[in-house]
Amino acid sequence: MSDKSYSFSVSDAQKWGSADIASILHKIRFWLDKNKANNTHIHDGRVWTYNSAEAFSKLFPWLSSSQIKRLLKKLHDGGLLLKGNHSEDKLKKANWYSLDEPEYIVGAPVKTPKNAPEPPAEKSKGQHGGFRKGAGEATGQRSQQHLKPILPIITAGIEAGKTLQAISGELNDRGFKTQTGRPFQRNHVHKIINRKQLRNK
Repeated sequence: MSDKSYSFSVSDAQKWGSADIASILHKIRFWLDKNKANNTHIHDGRVWTYNSAEAFSKLFPWLSSSQIKRLLKKLHDGGLLLKGNHSEDKLKKANWYSLDEPEYIVGAPVKTPKNAPEPPAEKSKGQHGGFRKGAGEATGQRSQQHLKPILPIITAGIEAGKTLQAISGELNDRGFKTQTGRPFQRNHVHKIINRKQLRNK
């Protein structure tokens, strides 16, 4: 039986202090890239893959399933590994994974939170049949003004390969807030990235 060869990023190994974690990340990125290319397993505007700890341990035979679980938990606690359940059968406890990296965000619509504000009103017709500036247009202009100083920071973060969590942290460190006055979270950055004006840059 011939030995298998494994690849990993040295920078990942240095960052996480583990060649094992770097090897797992390399494999997850491979699956995510493949799914993105095939336009499969796209959920909530993000590319996902799924596997079990037992299956991981077969891919990495020097690691037990319990060791795999600890390494995945470290990635999850560190904010890089995202977990979900996107199985059609919700009773099936499949482990779905994605990474908090911009390249795994796609143009599919993102689920709107239940507490999201109502969409702006449409422009209303004036007395001469023309359109006057309504609440929707005014809100759109305020949104553009709010995003203007933020977009370069997000764009630079994407180009530097930063995670959404790191980008949101940088926005907070610079004193920026969301339009509702809250600190930025990665889901806020996710929404901004998915907006047309940023994707088309």
